[in-house]
Amino acid sequence: MTTTNITIKCPECGHEFDISDVLYDQVEHELKAQYEARLKTERDRFKTESDKLAAEREALAAQDTGAAGDHAARGAIRFEDVRFAYGGSVAAVDGIDLSIAPGEFLSFLGPSGCGKSTTLRILYTVLKPDEGTATIDGVNVVEDSLGARKLIGALPHSAGLYPQLTARENVAYFAKLCGMEKAEIDDRVNEIIQLLEIEGFADRRTKGFSHGQRTKVALARALVHDPRNVILDEPTSGLDVMATRS
Repeated sequence: MTTTNITIKCPECGHEFDISDVLYDQVEHELKAQYEARLKTERDRFKTESDKLAAEREALAAQDTGAAGDHAARGAIRFEDVRFAYGGSVAAVDGIDLSIAPGEFLSFLGPSGCGKSTTLRILYTVLKPDEGTATIDGVNVVEDSLGARKLIGALPHSAGLYPQLTARENVAYFAKLCGMEKAEIDDRVNEIIQLLEIEGFADRRTKGFSHGQRTKVALARALVHDPRNVILDEPTSGLDVMATRS
C-alpha cells in the first residue's frame, strides 16, 4: 500500500513538519470507534432477537408439555372393561382394560377367534360393546361415533373397496368423507399413491384386483386424511415381501 507524506511548514522558522502519522492515527481511531459502535448495535439487536426467540420456544415447549401430559394421562386410546358377545352368548371380548399412549404402537397377537378383530371393530365403531367404554383421544366411540371416526384411519380385515371405482377414485372419495378440502385432495391422493407405490394400477377399476392390490388401496384410503390414530387389521395380508418391507 502506498502512503502519502503530509507536511506543514512553520511560517516563523520555515521548518517543515511531517504530520502523516498523526493524521493516520486519528483516522484509524475514528474508524475503529465507528466499527465498534456498529458492532455493539448489531450484538444488542441479535441478543434481543435471541432472547425473544428463546422465550417463544419456552412458551411453546411448556404448552406442548402440558398438552402431552394431559393427553398421555388419559391415553390416546382407552378400553375400560369392554365386553362383547356374539349372539349374547359367545364371548369375543371379555372385560378388556387397555390404555395406549400417544406415539405408542400396539400389536394384538393370538389364535384365530380370540377377539382381535372384534376389539378393533369396536374401536372403529363397526360394533357396539355390550358393556364398558372405549375412547379415542377422549371421544367415546359409542356416544360420538362420527367424532371418533374423524380421529382414526382404519384398515379392516376386508378391504371393502367400491369395485366400479378406480383405486384413485376410492381413495379420493374417502378423503371427501373425512372432510378434507377439495383443493387439497388431489395433491394428497397423488402423494399417498406414490408413497405406497400403486401408480401402476391407480387408474384402473378395483374390480379384479389381487388381494395385495386391494390391501394397498385400502391402506391408502386409511392414511389419506393423515389421521392421528391408525388401526390396521392384518395390514400385510396378501402383500409380497418387498411391499411389506416398504
